[in-house]
This record gives sequence, C-alpha cells and structure tokens, in this order.
Amino acid sequence: MLYRQSLKISPQYYVDTYLDGSDTRLKFVRAADEPRNIGLTRQSYRGFNITILPDGIYALDQSEGEFDVSRALNGDYARWISGLLLPDLKKVIDQSWMPAKLVEGFNGFNIISVGDSFYGLAQEEGAFDIIKVHQKNYRRCFIGDSIAAVRRLIIESLDQSGHR
Repeated sequence: MLYRQSLKISPQYYVDTYLDGSDTRLKFVRAADEPRNIGLTRQSYRGFNITILPDGIYALDQSEGEFDVSRALNGDYARWISGLLLPDLKKVIDQSWMPAKLVEGFNGFNIISVGDSFYGLAQEEGAFDIIKVHQKNYRRCFIGDSIAAVRRLIIESLDQSGHR
C-alpha cells in the first residue's frame, strides 16, 4: 500500500482510504476503534520500511526494527529519514544505494558522487552514508555540484582553520 488517508465523517465514524496502484479500498471504522498510532507501512523498499502517518512520512532501515515515531524524534534510530514527500524520500533511499568514491585522500577528504551532487567527507568521519548527510550527522562534510567545487570548499575550510 502506497497511500492512506483518514477522514472523520462524524463524531462516531471515520473513513480510511487505501490506495495501491489501481487498487482502492474504503473502510468505515467507529472512532472509538481508531488506533492511536495509525500508520501504513510498505515493507522493504531497498531495505527500508516506509511508514505514512498523519503527521508525516518516515523511512526506517529494516535493521532498526519496528518503527516508533517517538524513538525517531528522540534520535534513537541511526538510519531513518522523515519530512519528505514520498517521491523525494524514495530518491534519497535510491541515492544511498549508489554512492561512488571518485577521489580518495584529497587533503584528508574523500570525494564521493551521489546522483548529481558531490560530497567531500573527512576520512576521520568513517564510511559515507547519504542519510547521515541529510540528517547533518557529519561534522566535516562539503557538498557541491562538481569535484572542483568540493575541492575548493575543502581548501577554503583548511585555509580558515590553519591546517593547510
């Protein structure tokens, strides 16, 4: 299932609409039966479970276990994405599958290409993970639209810190 929408039609009832390709299902439910954490999960999109909740869309690496929004918001998961439209979220997941290291060891940085972007990641940060980039979990990571742009950012950073 790719989409779910709930619409309260009276104080006693709401309608759930499920869409999955050409399949559409309606379900009438009494409000008293409504679960507190209504969510729709599509299993295994490239190793991530995508959960759609009324307040947003979340993708959680399957190795993290079952999704709990409070754990996500508390930072208890290492590999999760949220707050994006479904096509954008899938694009981030797709990119995490195909990074290519182009330059290794440029002034202590590796330059990696993912999609149309280039990333300069300090070697001390460890392995490159596009999700960590989107969550801003790296202290020393530069993003540019070319290898030259990323090299320039690395050099400017080293000049400013006096490490060159």
